[in-house]
Amino acid sequence: EYRRQRQMCIRDSLYVSPETRGQHIGKRLIEYVQKQAIAQRCDRLYWHTQETNHTAQKLYNWIADKPGIIEYRMPLN
Repeated sequence: EYRRQRQMCIRDSLYVSPETRGQHIGKRLIEYVQKQAIAQRCDRLYWHTQETNHTAQKLYNWIADKPGIIEYRMPLN
């Protein structure tokens, strides 16, 4: 039985300059990454944002699902 390994696409960073915000540039950038992930047969596209980044969250809540997961990190060094 052949089972394809899951492919995920992680969008690491997105920045739109303050002068160009509100022009749907961030949305178009995410849609571009989405198309690339689909072309690469990825199963999922995901990213993180800071809890205080309310501007970005408005966009993200508009175009994507928010799974309700909170990430915690513990330094090991």
